Amino acid sequence: MRVRAYDGSKWTWAGGGSVTGINYDPARPADLPQLAVFDGKLYAAWREFNGTASQIRLRAYDGSKWTWADGGTGRGINYDSSKSGYVPALAVFNGKLYAAWEEWNGPNASRSFSTTGLQIRVKAYDGSGWSWADGGASNGINHDVSKSAFGPELAAFNNRLYFTWDEYNGSTYQIRVASGF
Repeated sequence: MRVRAYDGSKWTWAGGGSVTGINYDPARPADLPQLAVFDGKLYAAWREFNGTASQIRLRAYDGSKWTWADGGTGRGINYDSSKSGYVPALAVFNGKLYAAWEEWNGPNASRSFSTTGLQIRVKAYDGSGWSWADGGASNGINHDVSKSAFGPELAAFNNRLYFTWDEYNGSTYQIRVASGF
């Protein structure tokens, strides 16, 4: 995972993102980057495979160096580090950085377009630590926990934080919207 900054005329590497990138393990695949500005820092979120499952990783950039915003261990911010996380999304609301993602809750760590298994997970970061914004139980914020959920997005509007995602009922996708955080 690499990050570059544009000053209006040229691109430069952001911090130590040139040779090894900002990955936890530069030898492992990483993708699906997202950026958000929170508390005067640039936050990057991505999915990174640890050899067993994909973890949702986050780092913060203060303009000169990157620091871990997810604890800096191989775990990331997943609910269950033995299960894969996918498609991170970020938004800032009410003095916190929110991260949402899909996380496999099935019997293995593989993402599948089945009717069960993927839950939308949500955490909030206050600048020093993460807390669950989805209740912290194994089901996330899915409307129907027996259905798989895909593609979380977040947006702040009129003093509320909104989440959208798709839920697959076996034959069609339904768009879900939640707010109230």
